[in-house]
Amino acid sequence: MLDCQPVLSCLRCECSGHLRGGDTWFSHAPSPQIQPCLARLSACENDLFSAHLRISDNHKPARGYRSQQHRGECSEQIPDRLFHRESPTLSAKFTLYHYARRRQSMRLDRFLSGQTALSRRELTALIRSGAVTVNGASVRKPETPVTPETDRITLKGAQVEYEPFHYILMHKPCGILTAARDAKQQTVMDLLKPEDRLQKLAPVGRLDRDTSGLLLITDDGQLAHQVLSPKHHVTKYYAARLRDPFQKVYISQFYAGIMLREGDREEQALPAECVQLDERTALLAIQEGRYHQVRRMFAAAGNFVEDLLRLQIGGLFLPPDLPAGGTVRIFHKETASLWKKPDISEVKRFFIDNYSSYWIKDTI
Repeated sequence: MLDCQPVLSCLRCECSGHLRGGDTWFSHAPSPQIQPCLARLSACENDLFSAHLRISDNHKPARGYRSQQHRGECSEQIPDRLFHRESPTLSAKFTLYHYARRRQSMRLDRFLSGQTALSRRELTALIRSGAVTVNGASVRKPETPVTPETDRITLKGAQVEYEPFHYILMHKPCGILTAARDAKQQTVMDLLKPEDRLQKLAPVGRLDRDTSGLLLITDDGQLAHQVLSPKHHVTKYYAARLRDPFQKVYISQFYAGIMLREGDREEQALPAECVQLDERTALLAIQEGRYHQVRRMFAAAGNFVEDLLRLQIGGLFLPPDLPAGGTVRIFHKETASLWKKPDISEVKRFFIDNYSSYWIKDTI
């Protein structure tokens, strides 16, 4: 069992983005000898989390990194409650990042900026006017430190609930640009409710202008990276209405990896699953996010996509009762379904049961 006192002392010292403990330097991401302490020292959580650890899957081992056997022993000591049980592709470090961030103290104006659609300037004016209270006492200094998880904070008499990150599902309509902002064109962010237009929200990935369907919008940059990273193989499911009748040869072509033109050369796409829904409608499951990929795959097979709907990302599906342009908030625990991979037959049944009014007339 590790002695946790040296860990506490090293976490107290921040120097140029590093943590020093005795003769050992640790990178931003704590080495496995620190991780069990993060999980076990509930009595010292304030000290641990005040170090503002930035935990990343891509950190390089620092000096003091123990053997592979020791790393395995350490990982086994972290309680199961700190892992996503339904998402084995997520590392313990990713979960600990959320766990740590929830318990950091922060400036009052920064807290309010992350939970409301107001600008920092507007919030500063409101705080100085006495419109904000912390635990029942009026606070007029924007730099006042608060602990979001334990402090009760109100703005104009209404309590501000704390969420470390925000997750919004949108049914993106056709004709709208998928971008955080654009000076000339309407973007998906313009479709958000006024109270949902938080400062750091951004769409996860892109849906083409002429593609509709499920779009995830969040300020959780780490989760967005995990979803978009090819190494995590998050599956996206699309329903495509074709100009010409569906050919069964598409199934084997896509599964083998069809060749796509990339600039002046051709590259093979990753294997993709495809099933027929009706005479001119197909369901496709891909694990990449190439430019206009679904349309280009069918074009390479000799067909043309007239309409395209993204139905699911992993196990996170487009709510059947969500109209085009509509949004709905979800909780962080619901994002665990992103890492699932439903069988394409299940997605086919879901589409037929809930979205038959889109294109399907005679299902097979």
